[in-house]
Amino acid sequence: MADVTRRLFLRHLRGTPTSWVRLHVGGRVRREGVGQSFWYRPLRAVLSEVPVDDRELPLLFHARTGDFADITVQATVTYRVADPALAAGRLDFSVDPRTGRARARPLDQVATLLAELAQQPALDLLARVPLAEALTTVAPVREAVSDALATEARLADIGVAVVSARVVAIRPEPELERALQTPTREAVQVQADRATYARRAQAVAQERAENPAAPPSSPSPTPAAATGGGQFATALTLRTSPGSTASRSYTVPRNRVLLLTDFLVDNPQGDTGTLTITADDVRVVTYGLENFRNQDYHSVTPIRVPAGSRVTLTVECRQPGTPVGAATPGTCQEGLYLNGILNRTRP
Repeated sequence: MADVTRRLFLRHLRGTPTSWVRLHVGGRVRREGVGQSFWYRPLRAVLSEVPVDDRELPLLFHARTGDFADITVQATVTYRVADPALAAGRLDFSVDPRTGRARARPLDQVATLLAELAQQPALDLLARVPLAEALTTVAPVREAVSDALATEARLADIGVAVVSARVVAIRPEPELERALQTPTREAVQVQADRATYARRAQAVAQERAENPAAPPSSPSPTPAAATGGGQFATALTLRTSPGSTASRSYTVPRNRVLLLTDFLVDNPQGDTGTLTITADDVRVVTYGLENFRNQDYHSVTPIRVPAGSRVTLTVECRQPGTPVGAATPGTCQEGLYLNGILNRTRP
């Protein structure tokens, strides 16, 4: 805004390098241009002041894609008044000759017009593409908005020129954005679980090599001697209704002893609740289902499970999870994968 000072019945106006000023006296133009400085009589003068600097107009509007998904477009338009003489004749840029204050808000009219003109080509383009493509079409949207504003006759009629148009972001609703990010997060988590399992398996193997375990002793005063056996592996799967508890067990056969070295628990749905593993009626470990999708356990000293005893998987289901891209199941589903050595025994 220009500075207006008072000296008796006269006023002095001092403009700025980014403001174009026009002085009318008696219906005739006496002065106009940027950086003006002059005396005038306020009762006879009519003043107009037009800013000619570059101005930023931030835009935030909603659009709908071809598959009816709501998205938010964030953009910025840079514009300036290229022909201030034409703008002063089409919009009210008048100022009070006594105080120098603007009498109207013409730049708000320009901002409203720019916002409407910028939104229309973006809405038309995004309505023809699906959501996945809309989120990656920032450049086409920017080009469509820039071309539409550059060729708009209504802007030229009021002396406004668009310097640039930028599309900062195109984003879906928060719930939909989290759903779209889920497959990537799950893939990264699977890779992290595999790396963790490999690291733990390597550490256990190294520890066993450096510290060989002594043969496991039997709590019985007359223990059964173990003879040669083979590698053992089995799997237990369990479905549990919400709000209930269920169990499934593996029973060691007669004349056998199980030396349990490793096991893996699986929670593919992302259920919530608790999972407990017992061996020979002794609790080995308890997990919160919400804390893992798969979890491995390695024992440097094998867990001895005698004949007739059981390895039991117990699940307390609070709420089933929802797998990616599938409906919510009606039950919790967990799995237990056992590894070890199953030896024969003799009296």
